[in-house]
Amino acid sequence: MFTFGEGIGRYRGGTAAVPDQNGTLHSVGGPPSWAYEHFWTERWSTNGVYSVADTSDERFYTNAINKRLTYGAINLLYWFLGDRAWTGVEYIYGRCEVFGEEGDNDTAHRVQYAVRFNLP
Repeated sequence: MFTFGEGIGRYRGGTAAVPDQNGTLHSVGGPPSWAYEHFWTERWSTNGVYSVADTSDERFYTNAINKRLTYGAINLLYWFLGDRAWTGVEYIYGRCEVFGEEGDNDTAHRVQYAVRFNLP
């Protein structure tokens, strides 16, 4: 899967549109992203997602607008009960940079474990 376009920033934690000083709404460039799912065997699979969003500066942007968002995740899942349930571990990386000289930029790393059951 590959996604890109104007105004789709909200799908990756970004901003979709921003008003200028006259109140006119302007869409913000969307983050191009890709996702891939691979089945290693009938019971083991991996999903990978990566996205980098760079936004061009506009004079009406404040330091609350994301300048660059980087997001990545990869997991390893074990399917059981046929395709009705899985358990797995995932690593997620994120970096946010905002406009402004004193922007609140930060990086985050997370590892999570989950079990999911698909009900009929």
